[in-house]
Amino acid sequence: MSRFPFNIIKMMERQRSWRWDRTGIRYFRFEDEQAIHAVYASDTGKEKMMLIHGFGANGLLQWYDAARILKADYDVIVPDLLGSGSTIMRRDGYTIKDQVEHLKATLDFLGINEKIIVVGNSYGGLVAAHFAHHYPDLVSKLVLYDAPAKHYQLSYANQIAATMGMNNIEQLLIPPTPEVMKQSLKIIYHKVPYIPDFLFEAMFQEPDHIQMAHQKKLLDHLIACEKDYQTMEFQFKMPVHLIWGEYDLLIPLTTAFALKEEYNIPDERMVIIPNAAHAANMELPKEFCKALRDLIK
Repeated sequence: MSRFPFNIIKMMERQRSWRWDRTGIRYFRFEDEQAIHAVYASDTGKEKMMLIHGFGANGLLQWYDAARILKADYDVIVPDLLGSGSTIMRRDGYTIKDQVEHLKATLDFLGINEKIIVVGNSYGGLVAAHFAHHYPDLVSKLVLYDAPAKHYQLSYANQIAATMGMNNIEQLLIPPTPEVMKQSLKIIYHKVPYIPDFLFEAMFQEPDHIQMAHQKKLLDHLIACEKDYQTMEFQFKMPVHLIWGEYDLLIPLTTAFALKEEYNIPDERMVIIPNAAHAANMELPKEFCKALRDLIK
């Protein structure tokens, strides 16, 4: 079988990484007992902002356009979470606390000990909430972006998956075939962009079975410990902000309003992005970045 499509995917990743590097967002890796950690970061003396990706994604994929825009005003930190992208797990560690410690180790490696803005999307928002709870002295502002931090049941995702012809949440979050991945994009985007079929095929031609196995275990843990996470009593010592896509079907606006009520978040610290679904930072990066800047100024 030809490796041409696979090489195209790798070439696209290298090109994106190169473009980030040209803007000062550089790639770093470091090792410890937990993992080989991967992170992109810039360091120009500006206020720092950590952008945490969602489940099944990676930093370069999800924050590519938004990070380049935000770089004008902030030093950005874009980690790959455990079991994602170029971060390679060295031992079992599938809890949210493990992800939190991965982020803390990343900041330590970068020499960051001041307060930073933390933005987390979806699963990354759940991680961001726990990071802010455990390390409040490192977080100046917390932005939960289409995030199931609380007031969300995974059974809802199963229902959404069923409406798309999928068996369960696992197929939605870890698509097993190109056809299922195409369906899953209808949940991520309000208007799905055109992607050639050969690129879908390329993504499945030589899959990273180790990372896929890790993601399956991460999801299994979320399902097994759902009640524990949903009853978590967060103690946020910093301002909490909410960004949501108007048409997010996966984590609906009802979750955002429930978070707003529980944590007494004022109207001026919540924004709904029109004509966007679950990934406004990818679908409408300019609009997302403007909304984020206006929200936290």
